Amino acid sequence: MPYTHHSAQNTKDDVSNYSAGDSGIADDLLASTGEVYKSLCSLKAGKAPGPDGIPNVILKTFAFELAPLIADIYNSSLRNAYLPPLLKRATVTPLPKQSPPGSIENGIRPISLTCEIAKVMEGLTLARIMPSIISHLDNKQFAVAGKSTQQAIVYILHLALEALDKGGCTLRYFFADFRKGSDLIDHKILLDKLSKLGTHNVVLGWIAAFLYKRSQFVRIGSAASTHINGGIPQGTKLGPILFAVMVNELLSAWGPRARFVDDLTALEIVPRNSPSLMNHIVADIHSFAEVNNMKLNPAKCKDMIVNFLHFNTSVLQPIIIGATRVESVSSFKLLGVYATSDLTWSVHCEYIIKESNRRLYALRKLKRSGVAPTDILCVYCAIIRSVLEYASVVFANLPQNLSDDLERVQKRALAIIYPNCSYDDALKLAGIEPLVLRRDAACKRFVETILPGNPLYPIVHSRSAPVNHGYKQCCEEYQDANRPVSEIRYH
Repeated sequence: MPYTHHSAQNTKDDVSNYSAGDSGIADDLLASTGEVYKSLCSLKAGKAPGPDGIPNVILKTFAFELAPLIADIYNSSLRNAYLPPLLKRATVTPLPKQSPPGSIENGIRPISLTCEIAKVMEGLTLARIMPSIISHLDNKQFAVAGKSTQQAIVYILHLALEALDKGGCTLRYFFADFRKGSDLIDHKILLDKLSKLGTHNVVLGWIAAFLYKRSQFVRIGSAASTHINGGIPQGTKLGPILFAVMVNELLSAWGPRARFVDDLTALEIVPRNSPSLMNHIVADIHSFAEVNNMKLNPAKCKDMIVNFLHFNTSVLQPIIIGATRVESVSSFKLLGVYATSDLTWSVHCEYIIKESNRRLYALRKLKRSGVAPTDILCVYCAIIRSVLEYASVVFANLPQNLSDDLERVQKRALAIIYPNCSYDDALKLAGIEPLVLRRDAACKRFVETILPGNPLYPIVHSRSAPVNHGYKQCCEEYQDANRPVSEIRYH
């Protein structure tokens, strides 16, 4: 439910119920000076300060002096289930998702800045709840330590390719979107779920206080809005885990799924000439959302069908949520990577090349301004190469033409930085490798990050040799499957 007076009152009652007062707290719940000192030393010095105006560089520089004070404040906060209002305040800066934004409702991304001391306290609390809940969290929830968006995409793609390798099926994806995910969390339901997962009452009291009467305001330049009550801002450390707990039971009995916080992807493998069950799956998601006072956003939910079958009598009914028909798409941006119904990477490569080429202008401006090549190279790696390599493990096995297209972006960048050098010489001067070699190295590092308990672990450690899924063949079969039978050429 939205953060109303009623929900705020419920959370206030929970704070008083869980408060430890003057009673003793187990030593393992209290924060030590060393624990806080380590957290302060790990802060990024250049990050913008939150509403308290305290720069990270101050907290990091004086970590030794501040650690015992912050430890005492946290322990007192834990004991009394209370946080000062300033530590529950967020500054929201609106950033357009594209320029110009299509609409205020869908074209703006809110970026929340919270006090860094509050984040340190959140980290301490996170360390106290994870041991009790980690074993109960869905192992296909990839928004936990040791997992990533890249792993989530690889996993859902593996399920699709594995099914297609066996043949005789159509794939159907449902990409769920929850309306104002974190803002509509019912605090009482969340606290009840945390309690059932074994979270200590004292820690529950602190989380209840953390949720109670949070405030936020929008800042654009020097102008600031009035303060309003809000839910869990996306800029918090606890937010993703709390949302993961909230949706933990969702689709737990449906195997082909993956999620990252509030991004849920359900995959259905529909045998040839069989009906689709996706409407029933979506109905379960909708029912879960209603029971837990959450809301699906039908306008942002998407349906995507992957079909390479030439002869298939299956009739895939449109997905309906309430009275709204879910849009069926041929491509979808899944956690930052474009997945397509033909399982090719043309759309994604076109997107990242366009975005990277747009940023090359910054390199030209820096070069004309006389900035040193080493500094321009740092800018290239930070704002251009990072775009080309985001989740590169997912699309590492590119066909030669797409691989060359990506490489040309780096060639253009190095031609700006080192205008009188060949590409090979520029690579040596810059001390960097071709993108294709970096993707190969990223794949090797990726495998090393997969730990036991990860759904990818049995997959990456059971393969003795790579599997060729036939990229070119898939493209041809997809074109045949979507062409009139009279036009299909049989070989």
